[in-house]
Parts: sequence; structure tokens; C-alpha cells
Amino acid sequence: MSNVAVLVINHNGAKYVDGCLKSLNKQTGNDFKTYFFDSGSTDNSLEYVKSKYPEVEVLSFPNLGYTGTYNKGIEVINKKSKYDTYLLLNIDTILDHEAIKEINRIFFMKKDAGIVIPAVLDSNNKIDSIGGKYNFITGTTFGYKNGRMFKRGNNIYKCAWASGCCMAIKREVFEAVGGLDDYFMFYEDVSISWKTLRLGYEIYATNSTYVIHYGGGSKSPKAKAIEMCETNRIRAYRRNFNPIIFYSYLPFLTVFRSALFFYNTKGDTELIKAKMRGLVSGLKYAFRLKEYDQEISMKSSIRLLKRIFEFR
Repeated sequence: MSNVAVLVINHNGAKYVDGCLKSLNKQTGNDFKTYFFDSGSTDNSLEYVKSKYPEVEVLSFPNLGYTGTYNKGIEVINKKSKYDTYLLLNIDTILDHEAIKEINRIFFMKKDAGIVIPAVLDSNNKIDSIGGKYNFITGTTFGYKNGRMFKRGNNIYKCAWASGCCMAIKREVFEAVGGLDDYFMFYEDVSISWKTLRLGYEIYATNSTYVIHYGGGSKSPKAKAIEMCETNRIRAYRRNFNPIIFYSYLPFLTVFRSALFFYNTKGDTELIKAKMRGLVSGLKYAFRLKEYDQEISMKSSIRLLKRIFEFR
């Protein structure tokens, strides 16, 4: 049985199919099985994969979003096979030919690894991130070495969160954290990263391999994206921090961030309304989420805070 299940997620990504799946066929490591999780596509991508890539196992779902499709797909494949590692991969990506081999190597080297990710590049070979960092004051995520030209090396970095466009996670960790949070999209990668750190595992990123991420494989209008990001940012904090820490930080997460946002948007009414809708939705969620109060200990919350400040 294969050690790694490569889980390619797709929603109307026909133009990216060949680039993504051909890059998987070129991998120097062959200890993996590829699954194609289609999330309610209306283009010809599903039929195309079935006809052109018979070695890929296709699972078709309604449009459940990023998290819903992955959670459901993993539930289905677990009924047939058990893998050591899941590699979550967006359709709008191209993997370096050594990516899977390098990811397996790091998992073997780093016994405390819960998540391993390659360098994420844009189409111009510039770094989007080699692991993510987090500014706890402004509530902003950002990629390590963002904007620099990529140069392959042999460095391994600890980081505060992992990009969901190409994330390898141990099956035992995925199951321990309860899978991906039920966000349609946005901030789900941050939340599962934080849950992983709270459990005492580490997140490692490396520049020994890379993935090119084009972006746009699954788009949302800008205002809708802002609304979902704001809602899910608050949800991620609520789900990962003890209530004392969460409510103490809430003024920074809402008032301070909103002031920065209003300044940067220069009075764009549509975006400001989207921001406010997201805030209201996130706060409604946070105040009714009482079942998490007992689950999130102060000890695990402090462990997470230490990790976030270490990786600044």
C-alpha cells in the first residue's frame, strides 16, 4: 500500500489539470496514490480526468468547499485504505519532481513533525512563502521570505502555519484534530496548523523542494472573500485559544484591525460593508461556541502563543 495519499481538490479547474497531474507523474518518489476530489465542477474537468488519467481515482461531490470536500473525501478513502500521510494539493499547482520524496524525507528526519510543506512559489519563481508567520498584534498572516527569488537549498524551518495549497499532514494528526474546520474556504489552513501546534507537533517548511501555485483555481469575488476571511479569522481564534485569551485579544482582532482596514480601503463602501458583515458573523459564531470552552486549555493556548511569537 502507498504511504502517501495525494488528494487533489478541484472546482472548475480544467485549465490547470494537465499541469498538476503531469507533475505528479514526474515524481521521483513513487510511494503514493493520487485521488482527484471534484467539488461540484460545471466545466469539463471531471470528465477530462476520467478519460485522460485512468490511474487517478476520481471522487465526485457537490460543491462542499475546500474543507467539506476534503473531510468527506478522506472519510471515503479511509473506508478502503489507511495512509500514513495526506498531501492536500490544489488543482492550480505544479509540484517539483522531488516534492513527495523530500516531504517523506523530512517526516522521517523530524519525528515531531505533524505537517510538512514545500516552498510555495508564484509563476515568476518568486517565493510566496516558505512556511507562514503571524503578527499577533495586527492579526495578519504572512509568508516567510515572501517576494524573494527562490533558490533551492537544504534548509528546514519551523513555522506558525502552513499554506493549504500544498500541505502534507500525518493521518494521525488529521484525525486527532478532527479534520479541517467547517469553513467553506479561507483560514482553514491556519486553524488546522494551530490545532497541530497545540497538540505538541511541529510544522516544518523546506526550500529543498517547491510547489508553484498559480492561484485562481477556485475564485471568490473580492468582497465575498473579505467577508469570509474576517468571519473565519475570528472563528480560528475562538477554536484555538482559551476563552480568557480570546476575549482579551478580541479588541485587537476587531477594532484595531477594522481601523487599519478602513484606512487602507480609502472609503470603498462595498469592501467596508463586507468587512462589517464578516465581523458580525464571526462574533455571532464566537459567542455561541460554548462547547469549546472546556476543550481548549490554558496550557495548550499558551503553547500556541509561544510558537507564534517564536516564529515572528
